[in-house]
Amino acid sequence: MRPVTKARGLRVGEVARATDVSIETIRYWERLGLALAPQRSAQGHRVYDESHIRRLAFLRRARKLGFGLRDLHELVRLAPSELVSCTRARGIAARHLAQVRARLAELTEIESALARTVSSCDTNRREGCPLIDTLDGGQTVRHCDQRNAMAAS
Repeated sequence: MRPVTKARGLRVGEVARATDVSIETIRYWERLGLALAPQRSAQGHRVYDESHIRRLAFLRRARKLGFGLRDLHELVRLAPSELVSCTRARGIAARHLAQVRARLAELTEIESALARTVSSCDTNRREGCPLIDTLDGGQTVRHCDQRNAMAAS
């Protein structure tokens, strides 16, 4: 987060730069009730202060860790409390950690399958395309091989 020079009266562009959160995301989070609603100036401009910046930075860090919208709603409800329930926050984090680990397992399987396919492509030039064959469930008609065989005869 970049340092903020003004304590009050920041406009959305200044807040976006200070928090590294896009203007569109700030407005989206406001509509969802995640970001604090700003006051309006006499001219109708949104006016932000340090509390807005803290909340937006909190949300940005939580999103960077991959927390989804449901978790963000729960976490922002916990954040301002003086008696933050670490047990509740830990539960949210533990559930998210389990999801991340499950996704990592899926990605590991995907990586292995792609590595096998790429390796097959490198070593198996006469039997069609292993990737297309894999994606087609092994049912690919080997048009390339048929054309190659006809050309060779």
